Amino acid sequence: MFTNGFLTVDFGITKYWYQDKNNLTNQTLMHHAVAITGFILTILCGYGMSGLSVVTLFCEVSSIFLNYKDMF
Repeated sequence: MFTNGFLTVDFGITKYWYQDKNNLTNQTLMHHAVAITGFILTILCGYGMSGLSVVTLFCEVSSIFLNYKDMF
């Protein structure tokens, strides 16, 4: 739930606060939308699916490349 809260707040900041709407911003928004959906689905599935939420944290691997792209 903490991760979902962070992703939701960061999604709102990225969507409504950033003035520069470029390709990287769109990729970050898509990254957050997929992660939020994945975490909500694993929470709704109930017992036995908590391990799946750990697997969905694997989507954070893509944030390395998004941040690297942002720097250069």
